Amino acid sequence: MKSNSPLFANFTVSKKANNGDIAPSVASPVAVSTKSAKSRLKKPLGKHSRKRKTKRPIFTRKGHVTPRSISARREFFLGKSVARIEHELKTHGYDVVRRGSKYKNSKATIILTLNSSKHRNIKQIQISPGSKRHGNVPYVKISTSDYGKIKIIGADKKAYKTDGKEKAIILYRRVKKK
Repeated sequence: MKSNSPLFANFTVSKKANNGDIAPSVASPVAVSTKSAKSRLKKPLGKHSRKRKTKRPIFTRKGHVTPRSISARREFFLGKSVARIEHELKTHGYDVVRRGSKYKNSKATIILTLNSSKHRNIKQIQISPGSKRHGNVPYVKISTSDYGKIKIIGADKKAYKTDGKEKAIILYRRVKKK
């Protein structure tokens, strides 16, 4: 038998107690608001009461990445060592090999994946500490099988030099607001 009161909606009646009162089957009553959950979610939160956004994962369970997931967590790859990025790829099911760049003057390190598939779409990651060509700005370039190249730059637009012919999706480091 359910209670008819909206304040004690989860309060159920099981049997009568010894003194004639009705005993609840739940140890303590739970107050329930009369407003529906949907109507409370539609209202915008105030300026100072906004909740912090939770961090979206870059990889899905099977190791797939999208430009949207990388854009949401672009600082994930910046400032990490090559070994740390290799470890992250291995934990998401990638078999990886590290090699240096083919170009003579390049300081970049390339992580090649050996088992890319439709679920694991990263083909390689190039980690560059910076060069004269791009204005001594560190960057990480991620090559995927389905979205092309995504470049995460470790500085703002002004510091990064480009020839304007890049076909990669370019994401710049976020500027911290004062």
